[in-house]
Amino acid sequence: MLRKFIENHTRLSLGKTVLREGIDECHTENADTSSDEPRAIDAPDTKDLDVVVLKKELEEALGDLTEAKGERDRYMGKMQSLLCEVEALDQKREETQVPLDQEEQKSASLRKKLNVAVRKGKSLVQQRDSLKQA
Repeated sequence: MLRKFIENHTRLSLGKTVLREGIDECHTENADTSSDEPRAIDAPDTKDLDVVVLKKELEEALGDLTEAKGERDRYMGKMQSLLCEVEALDQKREETQVPLDQEEQKSASLRKKLNVAVRKGKSLVQQRDSLKQA
């Protein structure tokens, strides 16, 4: 933003210099008037013009700054909201992790018991079959 302001000021200053040189050439060609009078008249006008242009650019820059601050504040608010949401989700995840771990332990225990029961069942079936053959 500041760089833009400086570039505009430099561009306007260069344009003003070219304009003054052109005016000086016109006045030297016209010997009717002295070269000091137009400069005295033109200088305040160009200074006033420069001041007006710079004030306008300053107002635009301040408006842009205000807009940027507002945008920053909106993003900060959104970030705070998202941080609160993340914290709430982390807490909920931690709360649900404990019951999940317990359910996994129960499942593993039941799987072991089922495996034992299946092995006993197979053993009983083999015993029955061997008794039938005997």
